[in-house]
Amino acid sequence: MMIFPTWIHTPLNRQINPGGITLSGGESQKLLPARLLYRRPQCVILDEPTAALDPIAEDHIYRSYNEIIDGSTSVFISHCLASTRFCDRIFLLDGARFAEAGTHEELMAAGKKIPKECGECHSYEEYLALFSVVFQDYSLFEFSLAANVTASFDYDKDKVAEKLEDAEFGDRLRSLDRGIETMIGRNYENVGIDLSRGEQQKVALARALYKDAPFVILDEPTAALDPIVEAAVYEGFQVPTKHKTAVFISHRLSSCRFCDDIIVFHKGELVQRGKHDVLCAQNGKYRELWQAQAQYYKE
Repeated sequence: MMIFPTWIHTPLNRQINPGGITLSGGESQKLLPARLLYRRPQCVILDEPTAALDPIAEDHIYRSYNEIIDGSTSVFISHCLASTRFCDRIFLLDGARFAEAGTHEELMAAGKKIPKECGECHSYEEYLALFSVVFQDYSLFEFSLAANVTASFDYDKDKVAEKLEDAEFGDRLRSLDRGIETMIGRNYENVGIDLSRGEQQKVALARALYKDAPFVILDEPTAALDPIVEAAVYEGFQVPTKHKTAVFISHRLSSCRFCDDIIVFHKGELVQRGKHDVLCAQNGKYRELWQAQAQYYKE
């Protein structure tokens, strides 16, 4: 620990206050997690939180984390594996693919390759390849349907059609003379088509499925779809995401019935967790939201 005459009021640079200090990379890295831990959140995600620390300091930091965040849902993302001995579950990636899961002891006993040095880290591009994501602010481009699904001009035509079908775009696709080669928009070709908001969302979903990454994250992916189509989309998602880790973020709860685990947040706090039937049986926020939305669907 570093001691300063004015303690925590010490300025961290000299541009504004000549009496400020300059922190090393490791010291700065210690300060940022301290900011997070001060809040005592129920969910903690730490992405390479100790990359600038030496192994002894790193080990000390993780031991401290283990005590401070006990009871929280915590995720550590790291190349250097000092954190893994304190984790309840480790997900080991090989290149851009999910390879194995288990505790540190289980993976070591099974003879699995756990990288010992940061030199065995994967590249940034390989990490990007792990995730298929549909954000709320996705974009489509005035290219063909196929190019929008694949983000490429070199693609598997059958796979493109299959993923559009999985995303409930099949009926519209079959109505198009040029199929997956149909242009979106008319700025470049007069024969292009205009898609509704819901159809655009289906194409974005097909893009996530085409990438075929082991982790799928969908942030409000069906907000522009009607309840019946929305239910069909989620039903269709069960097969292509069966052996993947899929995370759905949504205010509309039709997706929840298909999820293995539901986490309910209210006013920034994690208030409930469990399966749909269990949460509906409890007199909590999830049941309140489910009943409020279900009555409109019934009507």
